[in-house]
Amino acid sequence: MDEACGQSPCFFLSLFYHILTHYLRQSVLGHAVGATVYGTSRTPNKLERAKVLGLEVGLSDKNFAAEIQQLTAGAGVNIILDFVGAPYMEQNMQVLAPWGRIVFLATLGGKDAQVDLSAVMSKRIQIRGCTLRTRTLEEKLAVTRRFATQVVPLLANATVMPIVEEVFSWHDIAQAHTAMAANRNFGKLILRID
Repeated sequence: MDEACGQSPCFFLSLFYHILTHYLRQSVLGHAVGATVYGTSRTPNKLERAKVLGLEVGLSDKNFAAEIQQLTAGAGVNIILDFVGAPYMEQNMQVLAPWGRIVFLATLGGKDAQVDLSAVMSKRIQIRGCTLRTRTLEEKLAVTRRFATQVVPLLANATVMPIVEEVFSWHDIAQAHTAMAANRNFGKLILRID
């Protein structure tokens, strides 16, 4: 559990800031607590594992826009929490409802994307980004304090649990990189400094 605690702050602080403070109880493409949750993955196994954690509808990342439009009778989703970035941008724009918001929490698939600005304007879409790295010390302290009072108790009583796929010794960093490159992990890969 020490490793799980070690990986929690950065991941949960980013999610906490956007999900728990702004977007509860709205339709979300991503993974959130208390919302209608749609999620995408390249592998069916990851979608099945995510259902245990609250994913309601798991979709292939290949053509999720058409599937979401069908499932929502053309209404789309209000919020997208995106960790992938550029490869999903076109489908994200198609699936966002009017006044929808997209929040980029990472750019694991790439950072350079084409954006149809006419769709942004006609749908009145908001595009946001979030990273803790560029925040001021005061902002980081404020988010951390709220996290400590609102999320740490959920971690302590196991209402919310970090998912650790595998723990590697610092000496096995090459194996950890190989595991990450294979993209088979569902949870976090953790390095332990021995």
